[in-house]
Amino acid sequence: KRNNKKNKKHHDDEDILPVEDEEEQEVPQIALSATKAIQALPAQEVSITSSTLVQVVRRNDSVNSLNKLDESEDGPTSSTTSQPVIDFLGKSSKQSKKLLGKKSKNKSKKNKGLSTDDAANQRAARHFNRSVRNCVERSDPDGMAEILHDKRNHNFALDANVLETVMKAYVMAAMFDDALYCLRNCTLPGTLSTAQTERILGCLPQNLRNSSAYTAADMINALCIATEFDKPTSRTYFLRIVRSIALEFLEEATSARDRICSAPCERLVRSAQCVVDARLKRGKKATEIIVQPGHQLGVFVPDTLENRGIQAGDAVSILPYAGPYPMSAESLDRNMIEATVTNAQPQLILRLQDKTNSNLYAMLTEPVEGNVYRIDKLANRMGFNRQLAAAVA
Repeated sequence: KRNNKKNKKHHDDEDILPVEDEEEQEVPQIALSATKAIQALPAQEVSITSSTLVQVVRRNDSVNSLNKLDESEDGPTSSTTSQPVIDFLGKSSKQSKKLLGKKSKNKSKKNKGLSTDDAANQRAARHFNRSVRNCVERSDPDGMAEILHDKRNHNFALDANVLETVMKAYVMAAMFDDALYCLRNCTLPGTLSTAQTERILGCLPQNLRNSSAYTAADMINALCIATEFDKPTSRTYFLRIVRSIALEFLEEATSARDRICSAPCERLVRSAQCVVDARLKRGKKATEIIVQPGHQLGVFVPDTLENRGIQAGDAVSILPYAGPYPMSAESLDRNMIEATVTNAQPQLILRLQDKTNSNLYAMLTEPVEGNVYRIDKLANRMGFNRQLAAAVA
């Protein structure tokens, strides 16, 4: 009996032991990293001889094995090669999206070209020219800039008459940057004639505002390229002569502007280069304005002067008169109106450069108290026009 009991206890212990072995076998099934698994391997000496076989594992097999491990942990995936496991180049998904976006943009740029239908292209070109002309007639510089800066419209060129109208508007407003952009992107070489170029340059303003004479020189270069000449030497001569004439005129206009903004009115009145406290009224013709001088600060101005004051043919500025002080540059840039003297004796008669602006005539001649102006002499526009005509001839 004692032996039977001992045998029973021994059998019970044997029944329990396999359970402990199963638990011990389940414990090391915890997922280990590759580095830890390699470190856990015992160190062994390996001797490689000629009879040793070396098996080369391909990179695709290793990637597939890594993907299989991912499948066992996270679940099945659609394909083993759809998601990269290790990004050796360091490119993220955002960069790949950018590359795809660049490809799509390149495709869209190709689609923006002209169509194969010539009739449709002609209609689009006429619509482009008509839209630009309408913006000039409506005095809408923002709308015209939007049309000219649209990349799709760079496939078309402006007509000679439309280009002349646009360039006159830009040059008269001293918008040399916009004029230069129009000549470089919306104009074909040799579009204008020399007479049209002369009329465009004749609109150079005396008030440069915030524009620069360097930009004006670049615009003149582009304008000469857009002008048709019989010989290349004629273009070179025209460019050299006209650019020097225009820059000299702009320099003289800048010096006149500085004189108005720095010298006191009394000195200018004494030298007969300014008329202050003047009222304006309409003349016999619709485009004429008669100047009625007021109190000239106690300065006696004789009828005949030895020095040359304001004479017929001179360009003058019309500015609001607020007192015998130098004019501020900001007020001059905002309010200066250019006119030409048609008669100096016995009355000073002016003709505005903008002849068709009826609202401007009405504002200047309005019989309201305090509606007085000062008339200042500007650069010699008549000499500039004569030199320009001689260069074109």
